[in-house]
Amino acid sequence: MARKYRRFNYARPSFIEGMARIFDFTGALDVYEIPETDAAKRRADVIALRRSWVCVGDHIRNAMGQLVIVEERKADAESDERR
Repeated sequence: MARKYRRFNYARPSFIEGMARIFDFTGALDVYEIPETDAAKRRADVIALRRSWVCVGDHIRNAMGQLVIVEERKADAESDERR
């Protein structure tokens, strides 16, 4: 699932670059892939926003699934106590 939520428009440094960032006080190593045209910028924004909402939806579905499991266990425990 980690591959599903990859970073978008963020720098992804290697280990060596990460170590070099410790001493990069000016931010010279921060390079982002920024689109040149307004249309490309809007498209990048739409893609990023859509991915964010997909992630939110996945988290909500995951939480709802966990709630169902907890409620089923609670119901099972209550039925066992009645016996």
